[in-house]
This record gives sequence, structure tokens and C-alpha cells, in this order.
Amino acid sequence: MISVACPFGPDPSIILRAAIVDRVTALDAGASFKTHAAEYILSVPATHEAAVRALVANPPTTAPDPIPEQVTETQFMIAARRKDMVTWDEVDAYLGSGVIPAFVVAALAPLSEEQRREAQAKIKGSSTFHRADPVFAMLIAGGAATAEQVDDLFRLAATLD
Repeated sequence: MISVACPFGPDPSIILRAAIVDRVTALDAGASFKTHAAEYILSVPATHEAAVRALVANPPTTAPDPIPEQVTETQFMIAARRKDMVTWDEVDAYLGSGVIPAFVVAALAPLSEEQRREAQAKIKGSSTFHRADPVFAMLIAGGAATAEQVDDLFRLAATLD
């Protein structure tokens, strides 16, 4: 059960928790939270109606899954394919012979030759990718992806076996 601290006393806390739990249930069923939670406004004491209306207007969000520290190269490449960042040919070329995908090559192009070669060596020589590796900061700076996209890529990759 999802629970939130409610400064409005025990009765609204129960109602707010119920609304949040039903939000998850309603979203799982494909229903709109605002429509579904409106039922609770009818049963709330008038003194707490504003708090519940605020909850309905601004439903709580769930925190994203944690970002894995590392994933295997295979997990990473399959996740990149699922996100349409690379083609299957690029996945095969990288996993088979270490050919770096075009979007990575393009993002590394603005770097000095020394930085570019170092990044390429790290990419080619790794059997695991670490999120904290400076190579990912270079790829983000080079426009290959945003930090959020890289984080999501790691999250997806970690789910693949």
C-alpha cells in the first residue's frame, strides 16, 4: 500500500491513502485518476475537501526506479535497440567485432583525438558499462542522448537477461 503523510488529521489521511491506492489501481485498469478519485471528494468532510481536490488536481508521482550502476554490453546494446538508438546490424557489428554505433561515433566527433580514442577504447574494451563512466558524460555532451535517456537505457538494460 502506498502511504503519504497528511497534515490534515487521521480521517483525510485515510481518504488520501485510499485515493492514492485507487490511483494505482485505476491507472493499471486504464482509467483516469482525476475521474476515478472524484468519487472520494463526495465522501470527504467539507473541512478537508480542498486537500482532496488538490490531490486530485496534482496526483503524487512515483519515484523512478533506481539507476543501475552497471549493465553488460549485451544488455546495453539490446536496450539501445529497443529504444531505436541503433539498428540490429549495429548491435551485431558491435557485439561481434566491436564496431561502435554511428550515433556514438557522431557524439564523440567533437572531442580531441586523444579524448575520442580513449573513449572508443573504453567502449570497445568493456564487457560491462558503468553509468558513472565519464564516457557517458561525453556522449551526453556530444548530443547522443540526454542524461535522462541514458538513465532510462540503463534501467531497461538491467531488466534484460
